[in-house]
This record gives sequence, structure tokens and C-alpha cells, in this order.
Amino acid sequence: MTELCRWLLLSVLVLIAAAKVLHPAGQEALVSGWMALPVAFLEVSIAVMLVQEQLVRPACRLVQLLAMLGIVVALVSRKSCGCIGGWVQLGHAEHMVVASLLGLLATLCHFAWSRRQIRMHQLPSAVES
Repeated sequence: MTELCRWLLLSVLVLIAAAKVLHPAGQEALVSGWMALPVAFLEVSIAVMLVQEQLVRPACRLVQLLAMLGIVVALVSRKSCGCIGGWVQLGHAEHMVVASLLGLLATLCHFAWSRRQIRMHQLPSAVES
């Protein structure tokens, strides 16, 4: 479960970063033009953090922060976000759902990884009692 969650989150980050670079959103989107590249770089950097086991929890926190920022943008702005590039045009309700699901996936990954770390570091005598 832990590995599946981690690799799923990593795959989603790489996919949305590729969408920004390969098929950028139009100029009417918030994340467009020159701004798409740094955001895509950040997403790929977080994906690389997810590959390294010692950085999984901080990477999950960063994804949660991105998801929260996406929800705030959807609430405040009337413009398209451009978070999935030009591949998929999201309305405000769809953007809220996608950002919420991404944040939920990051939270589940963080929780599963924390539980795994606790189980790995428990002493055998502590488990029996």
C-alpha cells in the first residue's frame, strides 16, 4: 500500500509536469508561458524527492501545500488555472475536485509512510507487549 501510494503520487506529478511543458495552457490561464516551466520543475523535483525514501514525508507535505494553493486559486480566481497544461481544461468545480484528490493522495501517502517507519523502528519486545 505504501509503495503503491508513493508511486501513484510520483506518476501524477510527472504527468502534470509533462502536460505543462509539452502542451502549455493558453495565455488566459494562470500557469502559462514562462510561469509553467518553474512550476513543472518544482513538480518534477518533488517527484524526485518521492523516489528517495528519506524525503517521502517532506515531499508529501509539499504536495499538500500545492493542493491547498490550488484550492485557494480555484476559490479566488475566475481564470483557468492551467495546472494540467492545455490537455484538460478544468472548470472551477473540477479544479477543486482534482486539487482535493491530489491533497488526499498526498495525505494518505504521508500517513502510510509514517506508519511504515514506525513499524520498522519498533523493537520486537515492544510489539509483543
